[in-house]
Amino acid sequence: MPRGPPTPQQLPSGAAILDAGWMEGSVRIVDKNIYIIQGEINTVVGAIKRSARWSTHTHLDEDRDPLLHSFSVLKEVLNNITELSAIEPIVFLRPFLEVIRSEDTTGPITGLALTSVNKFLSYALIDSNHEGTAEGMENMADAVTHARFVGTDPASDEVVLMKILQVLRTLLLTPVGAHLTNESVCEIMQSCFRICFEMRLSELLRKSAEHTLVDMVQLLFTRLPHFKEEPKSYVGTNLKKISPYLLNRLELCNGEQSKALNQLERVLLFKKLKVSLSLLPFCKHLWVVVMCCVAKAFIHVSYAAWLWGRMHVANCFCLG
Repeated sequence: MPRGPPTPQQLPSGAAILDAGWMEGSVRIVDKNIYIIQGEINTVVGAIKRSARWSTHTHLDEDRDPLLHSFSVLKEVLNNITELSAIEPIVFLRPFLEVIRSEDTTGPITGLALTSVNKFLSYALIDSNHEGTAEGMENMADAVTHARFVGTDPASDEVVLMKILQVLRTLLLTPVGAHLTNESVCEIMQSCFRICFEMRLSELLRKSAEHTLVDMVQLLFTRLPHFKEEPKSYVGTNLKKISPYLLNRLELCNGEQSKALNQLERVLLFKKLKVSLSLLPFCKHLWVVVMCCVAKAFIHVSYAAWLWGRMHVANCFCLG
């Protein structure tokens, strides 16, 4: 008697069964995260095809459009895998990041791509332990901080800017944000600064950017004790400079005496470098901490100056 399909309790976490595969006599278990990405592909591609610049195009022109072609390639890749971990994160991120970078896309389309990327981060589709995560996060930070789109009206454009803030905040606050370099973190905070002090934008959007900056500053101070410094043979390079006498003694000794002197040398060296080694992680990211402090102070000072200016104008108007 043929066995029936496995029950949901027998499936691994995050898996689904393709019915067609079962009808052929074989069970194909597919990661549900693949379906999430496929759904986002259909949403963004549908919006691109409904845009004004695609109103006169035909189905044969899809391969000529670089954005649609990249999504078609991604569809083929996803149809041939059963686990999302089988591909690099940048593979399924690249088409969406290209839409965000494109100057020819409208604000609503760029907003859909930003929503998709934010969903990938929120749903933890990107494994922080994957070897290609760092590259994907760097590309994401670069694309979002340099987002371009065709403006339509101020209200719709501010919606896109709000989504940019959401993606930047999620990117930095999720575990995968630990793979970002100092330069990327700086770019992210500068983008928030530009939105925060752009007086042409609404006060709601500028306040949202300010709160995003506060969350980022708090996160960086929280992660400060966990910053690590790669050794890079630091002790070995200073060993010859600090204790040449002990090194000469090591050359004359052998066996257990050599091991004992080596241990003694490491103890003496550690005592001399104990303070400097303990400060290495802090010194490496000191500029980030200083920048965060300056950012927080600058926000409050600028807001106080702006508030004082409004009060001064109001007083002058009343006196006049």
